[in-house]
Amino acid sequence: MKDFFNIPIGLISRVDKTLINSDAAKKGKSQQNKENTAEIHTKDGRLIKLSFPRDPKMIFQFSKVMEHVTFFDTTNPMQLKQLEMAFPYSHKIEINQLNWINFSDGWLIYSDILGEAKRQGIDLKRQSKFQLIGNVGYKLCQTYPNKIILPRAIN
Repeated sequence: MKDFFNIPIGLISRVDKTLINSDAAKKGKSQQNKENTAEIHTKDGRLIKLSFPRDPKMIFQFSKVMEHVTFFDTTNPMQLKQLEMAFPYSHKIEINQLNWINFSDGWLIYSDILGEAKRQGIDLKRQSKFQLIGNVGYKLCQTYPNKIILPRAIN
């Protein structure tokens, strides 16, 4: 049996905490809930209930961490920067005179389409399943490179 399970952060919809009433506990009054609990509600309907010691400090720390990593405040510039750094597509590189020499356009890896086809084991001979099409002047498609490898069945 596993001692753990994974919940993707994006799947968490809500985190609730329930604290015991310390005044009622001191007076000896009966309570329904004898411990501090945190409930994690997921978007797929699961409910994970965690128990914490009577000291409320631990559940407050847990709650603070869960809210910080799960629910971003997009109005907070610091948290927004952390969110941007989490996803590579949002990284921004400032191009200027100093770093232009080291900048390389990622599309240049496709400049040698024949070498790339050979690397992938694609045969471009007459009887093969693939053909090399010229996109001269980008008339076929403006967003595709000037040479395209397509299945031969496509006209």
